[in-house]
Amino acid sequence: MDSGKVSQLNMQLSHLLMAWNKKIHIGGIFCDLTKASDCVNRDVLIDKIKHYGIQELTLNWFKSDPSNRRQRTKLSFNKDQIYYSTL
Repeated sequence: MDSGKVSQLNMQLSHLLMAWNKKIHIGGIFCDLTKASDCVNRDVLIDKIKHYGIQELTLNWFKSDPSNRRQRTKLSFNKDQIYYSTL
């Protein structure tokens, strides 16, 4: 793992621990989808997506190369404290 990802993970962990210490309710959903595209026939996926009415921008996102995507996380402790992290 490169140093940029490690520092982003450390920052996110720091924010989570800060919320924990202040007894703020926290939750998270963590999904590793790095290999998910290897398990699905992309042509079949695109056909199913079209069938359900997904068009234009979202459809193009699914058609694009999944290895060239970035992850963005939003942490919100209250309406005044919102943090964004990009991996």
